[in-house]
Amino acid sequence: MTNLGDIELPNSGYKTNIGLADALREGSWNIRIIKRIDALISGLLSFDPLYLPSYITSNNTKTFPTRNVTQKDLVEGRLHTYTCSGGAALTIKSNVIVKNAVIVTSCEIKFEQGVKIINSVVASTNISSKSMSASSGLQVGLNDNCANGGGSQLVTTGSMSFPSDLQIYGSQLLAKGNISFAANANGIQGAAIVAGGEISGTSNMSMGFCGNGMENNFHAEYFKLEY
Repeated sequence: MTNLGDIELPNSGYKTNIGLADALREGSWNIRIIKRIDALISGLLSFDPLYLPSYITSNNTKTFPTRNVTQKDLVEGRLHTYTCSGGAALTIKSNVIVKNAVIVTSCEIKFEQGVKIINSVVASTNISSKSMSASSGLQVGLNDNCANGGGSQLVTTGSMSFPSDLQIYGSQLLAKGNISFAANANGIQGAAIVAGGEISGTSNMSMGFCGNGMENNFHAEYFKLEY
């Protein structure tokens, strides 16, 4: 952190976050991936192989028939799009499984209860404070004990706001704005969370590192000069 005084913890914060005190370092890092979000979303729409995952096997774009996405609207191996007007939102209905697919939209995206996003990318160009939001129980990535594959990426030019029981498995959340999540967030099997603004969470979170299973995450290259 650029200033260790910026970390906010309850009185028991260091006792309940084992290793946190030893891990803290004061410093800064240029998070270049945030500046690439626009190019990333454009690359998905143009089928650029630099950004489009290999599980997309068709060069044809599928447009959702309505802004309420049900299981029958999703086709594995395809890029899906939808354009909103006014304040409308694209809603992924309850218990839908988004698998081996890419969704790109200008809408706010609302995930209803029990949605699972597996081996997929969901991206929005909406810049609102709730560009992506969810009911409880959103699962991002496959619960596979850090095995290869199964991870997903949520990307937005706005902010993300999630309630309780957000589950992240070998997956990545990227937002130009803020990312917030409430109680019982679980990313113990690999979570990469990067925001241009603030990242905030409440009680009973579990976050951990995965050495495998995050190979589809979006990256920005860094270079080191040696003398």
